[in-house]
Amino acid sequence: MNVELQENLDDKCLNRHWAETEKFTGADSLLSRVHRGWDIASYHIDSSYFCTTQCVKIYVFTLRKGREQVQMQVVHNPFIERFVAQLDATIIINL
Repeated sequence: MNVELQENLDDKCLNRHWAETEKFTGADSLLSRVHRGWDIASYHIDSSYFCTTQCVKIYVFTLRKGREQVQMQVVHNPFIERFVAQLDATIIINL
């Protein structure tokens, strides 16, 4: 993660709890985990359809901290697009 982004995270109080049972979450949950020392190892983008008509992009992040690893599905928004543009993580492309 770049220094500017880390400084912005350090300036904010990020304490959004995310339960792994939640199917989707927001960017605040992702930032809270990163702030607490989790690393983003990789991510990929999936599409999800709600009520079979509206397609929504879902960012699936693989997070690691020590030996622990979790997958977090974050609903697309403009902030997430800017955030992933600054990542050093591996992008997995599913064809």
